Amino acid sequence: MSAPMLAAPSVRPLLSHAELARTVETLVAQTRFEMLNAMPDGDYSAKMLRSSWDADMEMLNRGLDVRAIFPATCARRPDIMEYLGQLSARGVRVRVRSSVANRMLISDRRQAVIPDSTATDGRTVLLVKGPVLVRALHAEFNELWRSSMPVGFSAGGLDVEMIKNTVAALAEGSTDEAVARKYGWSVRTYRRRIAAVLDLLGVSTRFEAGVAAREQGWI
Repeated sequence: MSAPMLAAPSVRPLLSHAELARTVETLVAQTRFEMLNAMPDGDYSAKMLRSSWDADMEMLNRGLDVRAIFPATCARRPDIMEYLGQLSARGVRVRVRSSVANRMLISDRRQAVIPDSTATDGRTVLLVKGPVLVRALHAEFNELWRSSMPVGFSAGGLDVEMIKNTVAALAEGSTDEAVARKYGWSVRTYRRRIAAVLDLLGVSTRFEAGVAAREQGWI
């Protein structure tokens, strides 16, 4: 018996926002088991991110595995972190990474939407089809995933309450041992949370974390 034929690979530019929107809508409808989404570094509004809520919920209702990576540049804001926590609570597996270079939307490891790295305008995106081509993109996404921080209380990761409590504890200026006793944490857990918050805020010291937390509205 001959081996099954693989779908012929293809790469097609999406030349307008309308064409991109139609393509994404089709991908969402056609996906059968997995949708991966990586958002690149940038300043997003909560309203803009929430525009995909219905599509995400529809995929979850169909039993799909939906994973999403967001850059810390947007997740540093309390309103956006609250939204990411809501996604996590509903079943989307969400992570935050210090930096995400490129947009990726990968459907069933067979189709993907990515930016055209050769375009001079920086806006052109490509629809890539075929498991051979998409396999490399899937591997790249998983590399990003492994180096990202989970979001959501149930995932034991970042969430609004944890960040606010950690920032408030840092502001007290007490020893790690005293703070851990007060909040009922282990010292190891507290220090792990501090490291996660510093990474999220893009700073390297506790003092800088306090300044950044005030600037971003956490205090």
